[in-house]
Amino acid sequence: MDDADEQRGRNVKGLADSADLSLWPSVDIAALTEKHRLDFLKRKHAVMLYLSGNSYDEIRAQCGIGGIQVYRLIRERCLAIHPDGRLYGWRALIRNQNIKGYNRQRPMTVDDWGYGTSGALRLAFDRYPQIRINFEKRILKASSEVRLTESKKKPKKALWQWLLAQFRREGMEARGEWPFNTKYFGYAAIRRFVERTMENIKWTHPSRQRLPEFKLHP
Repeated sequence: MDDADEQRGRNVKGLADSADLSLWPSVDIAALTEKHRLDFLKRKHAVMLYLSGNSYDEIRAQCGIGGIQVYRLIRERCLAIHPDGRLYGWRALIRNQNIKGYNRQRPMTVDDWGYGTSGALRLAFDRYPQIRINFEKRILKASSEVRLTESKKKPKKALWQWLLAQFRREGMEARGEWPFNTKYFGYAAIRRFVERTMENIKWTHPSRQRLPEFKLHP
């Protein structure tokens, strides 16, 4: 591929020549593991070199990534629409970030309670799987306490507040990401997740399991 072909490859559909990359949603690299941080920075540098018109050979020499791969990172990932309504931007360069797994068929409209953001919570959990694991453990504990006290009150609000605190620690509030871009901070979606999880726990709890029947022989 000659230089003319490479230069034509700079025309990325959906990205204006004057696009200000500083406005792309950013990434809290301090929250990434060392391996993922180095991988992210390599990809980001490759994208910047590509859009600056550097040759494919130079991009590969500096970043170990081919020009076609960089083009696909931009076109298929960075310019994809996140459930929060913005571009994925630099967030799309995080390794194992699931983007194709969620395809919204309609433009996202979010009401004050957070309805209309179907998939946003799942994507947040995909990004921070340990938070989901810890959250489900807390739901299990809360569900057990409800059974022991025979109380009908379910601590959904406390669980919601705990989850917000975890997302806040990951910098999601500072970046204006879901659920912090809704008036009630995604309460409806998180409440539904808690309710479904509690319901699953209820029906899989040992008290719901039938004991095997034994026939007594004379």
